[in-house]
Amino acid sequence: MIIPAFEHRRIRRVVTAICFSRQALRGSRPSSIRRPGSLILVLSTVILLIGCGSSRSPVNPLAIDLNLKRGPYLQLGATDSIVVDWQTFSATEGALEFGRTESLGTRIETVESSTRHSVSLAGLEPNTYYYYQVYDGNQAVSDLLRFHTNHGPGDTEFSFLVVGDSGTGAAAMYDVANLIRASSVSLGLHTGDLVYPNGEDELYDSRFFYPYAPFLASNVMYPSLGNHDLLTDDGAPYFNNFALPGNESSGTKRYYSFDYAHAHFVALDTNSTLAIGSAQRMWLEQDLAMTTKPWKFVFFHHPPYSAGFQSNGTGRSLLQDPRVRRNLAPLFELYGVDIVFSGHAHSYERTFPISQDRAADETQEPIYTDPSGPIYIVTGGGGGFLTELDASSLNAQAISAAHIVEITLSGNELTGRAITPPGDVIDEFRVLRE
Repeated sequence: MIIPAFEHRRIRRVVTAICFSRQALRGSRPSSIRRPGSLILVLSTVILLIGCGSSRSPVNPLAIDLNLKRGPYLQLGATDSIVVDWQTFSATEGALEFGRTESLGTRIETVESSTRHSVSLAGLEPNTYYYYQVYDGNQAVSDLLRFHTNHGPGDTEFSFLVVGDSGTGAAAMYDVANLIRASSVSLGLHTGDLVYPNGEDELYDSRFFYPYAPFLASNVMYPSLGNHDLLTDDGAPYFNNFALPGNESSGTKRYYSFDYAHAHFVALDTNSTLAIGSAQRMWLEQDLAMTTKPWKFVFFHHPPYSAGFQSNGTGRSLLQDPRVRRNLAPLFELYGVDIVFSGHAHSYERTFPISQDRAADETQEPIYTDPSGPIYIVTGGGGGFLTELDASSLNAQAISAAHIVEITLSGNELTGRAITPPGDVIDEFRVLRE
């Protein structure tokens, strides 16, 4: 049976939606789904649905051609450049077209035929929308998509989201994916455990790149290493799947930093040593000392403060990590870090500002003016089983629920919200600078 090209694209979208919904069990259908309108479409969709359980399933939500395996997704965003990556099932000569309007206009071709494609776009304008589409030769294989370049240092209004412990494949993961897809932020942070149970490479599509595909095609998601991400070949799939900002001092990508507008972000690897004199801790202190950005955020996996615990046959296992608290909290206080994000505990927790292991400024809750120390947020509710919580005098808020966190900066004011499916705000706070 010969299928016209326009019908092929419609079939692809219907199959994508149905396979995705089978994984999600519930949730809204992608907006690109179109009602079947022909016998060819119906019969072909049924045939292709047989493959929903195959190694190529679920299908890529961004694809309009069956050869597009993954993406496109964005990496290494900057004010004047960005990297676009995508993968195909068979080796192809890839190309990307982009421009300020839907007409695109500029074409870049990859160097050689491959299943992994990467294009660096340079000479872009800051704080500007660009449209783009990826190709197999002259055949478009993705939807027409759009990204936004980074805000410059003078731009003081933007927002970002934070999520963690997400890659379970459970229904709650897709509920959280719907929240991420609906978000209008400029970038994302991930506090680790992107793929359960062992960070397997073959699960990255179904448990990361497909559920968050619309977001990843429009925004950069900056990850940090969770303990589950390291269980396959010491994290080789993680490092192979992401282009991360490098460190000039050591060359490692286990920890890194970047700037966005008037904020500085630091990703750490809390699976590694954090002791005084360790390479990571020395790098962190130098990095925090050198930044001149007024807002500072740090994110990693193991929480220095948490009331979360897991029950086992002999008792309870606490999820807070004294190593992180002992070795890193003094640096966060010394260098004026505003918020520290972590995961590992599958809950939402927000502390009062903390100074020397004690809660401060409780009377200001939930609007803090020049707080006395960092606020610590545990955001590990990306879709896994939920953690039990004890009471804690350090916590201003603690809820065991699937969620994301959104942070909005407007000049010297920060607003934070924890949002749980289907979009309910379960916590809101503000930080003001005078």
